Amino acid sequence: MIKTLNLRIKYIRLTYKIGSQQDLANILGVKLSRVKSIESGKVKKLTPTELDILVQKYKISSQWILTGKGTMNLKNEWGTYNLDKANIKEEDKEQISNIIELLQYAPNEFKDNLYARLLNFKRDATLEI
Repeated sequence: MIKTLNLRIKYIRLTYKIGSQQDLANILGVKLSRVKSIESGKVKKLTPTELDILVQKYKISSQWILTGKGTMNLKNEWGTYNLDKANIKEEDKEQISNIIELLQYAPNEFKDNLYARLLNFKRDATLEI
């Protein structure tokens, strides 16, 4: 577990190959000094906008960014999901994102069962869970 916000932000920057602190500042729409302060540990809390940008752009769990708890990515054992590339109605994307984020806390047995059912699911059939 990465215990401090500054190390989690630096980890995000390096993991997602964002590049320099200036590159991250450009993505967040802030000054370079703000990112330097975050990564040095002087800033202890992100603004809601900064947090939202990281969550939406990189599909990172807000809980993980804020506390270091849980998993970093909004993903499951079967891989990271990207609803922007899926053929899903816009109004359904937020609800699906919420369900996927909640599934990370579900017992593995439930997730395995759900996955098995989804693999056997036929396009026009009804899936009962």
